[in-house]
Amino acid sequence: MCDDKLIFNGKEIKEITYIYCVGSRQVEGDNKFCSRYCCTATLYTSILTHKKYKNIHAYHFNRGIRTYGKQEVIYDEVSRMGDIFLQSYEYDPATVEKIEDKTIVKVKDILTNNTEIEVEADLVVLVTGMEPRKDSSIGDVLKIPKGRDRFYNEIHMKLRPVETVIDGITIAGACQGPKNILESVNSALSAAAKSFSIVNKEELALEPIIASVDEDSCTWCGLCADACPYDAIEMINKKGKNIAKINESVCKGCGMCLPVCKSDSIDMSGFTSNIIENMISAYADFQ
Repeated sequence: MCDDKLIFNGKEIKEITYIYCVGSRQVEGDNKFCSRYCCTATLYTSILTHKKYKNIHAYHFNRGIRTYGKQEVIYDEVSRMGDIFLQSYEYDPATVEKIEDKTIVKVKDILTNNTEIEVEADLVVLVTGMEPRKDSSIGDVLKIPKGRDRFYNEIHMKLRPVETVIDGITIAGACQGPKNILESVNSALSAAAKSFSIVNKEELALEPIIASVDEDSCTWCGLCADACPYDAIEMINKKGKNIAKINESVCKGCGMCLPVCKSDSIDMSGFTSNIIENMISAYADFQ
C-alpha cells in the first residue's frame, strides 16, 4: 500500500527534482571524473519513492544517464513510471532560483532542441559523486601512487587490475575509484586471490634493473632518499662514513635518484653512465 502524502519539513511534497553530477564531471575543478554509481542509486531511490507515496512527479536534470549493464533495467522501470528526464551540457548545468516562496529549477534541455524548461520544485535533491578520502595517510606510508582523480592507481585496469607498483600491496573497492557494492566485492575477491598467490610462493623474483651506489664517492646528502618514491634508500655508516644504501628488494629501478645525486655516485644496472656514454658515442660515429 502507498501512503497518500509525502511530508517533508511540514510541507507536502509532490514535485521532486533530482540534479545530477553535483561536484562531479566539472568543467573546472578537480572532480572531472564520472562517479558511475550515482545515476543508478538515484533512479532506484525514485522507484522506491513512487512505490511508497502517491501523486509524486519526479524530474531528473542530468548530463546523460549512466546505468550500465543490468542496471539499464532500473532506468527502464523508472521511465515507465512517468519520470521526466531533462538533459543539459556539462558547461551549461541546471540552475536553482528562489522566487518569493517558490523554488524554480531551470535547464536548457538538449533533448527538445535547447528549449528552456523550468520546474517548480517542492524538493530539490542534489546527486553528489564519490570523492577519495582527504585524511587517508595509508597511501603515503605505503607509497601507493595516485591518479589525476586522486584515487589509488592499479598497474593496469584490465591486465593487472588490483596490483600496485609496490610488490605485495593490492588495492580493492572504492579506493581505486567509484564503485558499487558488486564491483567492490569482485575486486576484493581478486585482491585476496592475488595476495594468496604471492604468499603461497616459496621464492619471489625481484626487478633485474635496480640502482646501485658507489660507496667510495658517495657523501650522504639525503637528496636521493627524498626523491625515491618507494623509500628504497636509507643512510648507513660504513667505515666511519655516512653513505646511501639501496634496499634491493624494494627498489623498482625508476631512476628518480640518479639526476639528484650531486656526486654522481648512483648508477642503474644495465644503464650505467659508461654504457649511456658509449651508446651516444656509437650513435655519433654512425651518423
